[in-house]
Amino acid sequence: MEGGLLMKIEYLKMIQGVISRMANNSLKLKGWTVAVLVSVLSFNRDSDSRMLLLSIIPVFSFWLYDAYYFMMERQYRMLYNDAINKNEKDLDYQMTLDNIPISIGDASKINYITAMFSKSTIWFYLACACTPVVILIINLINK
Repeated sequence: MEGGLLMKIEYLKMIQGVISRMANNSLKLKGWTVAVLVSVLSFNRDSDSRMLLLSIIPVFSFWLYDAYYFMMERQYRMLYNDAINKNEKDLDYQMTLDNIPISIGDASKINYITAMFSKSTIWFYLACACTPVVILIINLINK
């Protein structure tokens, strides 16, 4: 293989490594969300309504953080796709996201709000946020 093609392959591996780290961080955040939620709910033996409602705050915080990682993952995917489509001589081998050609349709995909309400984040964090509310309602009905 020629040197330009080898450099392109290594560049693509580098971008793929960043994408994998972003996805791994997102998975870890979901794990931490469940761990924090379960620990708060298990320590709440008195069924304190304030404690149940306060458990939504870390869920929301992790949701915001996860949306950031998901948005960055999408941006690096765009950089990866752009690098695949370019010739070796046209690549600048930069990891910055400033020079990615973005179409109008793609701009909505890398938006923070869009990442926050994507299918992979909204249903998980909505379920985690609703769990304390459902427990609170059940506790109020049983009293």
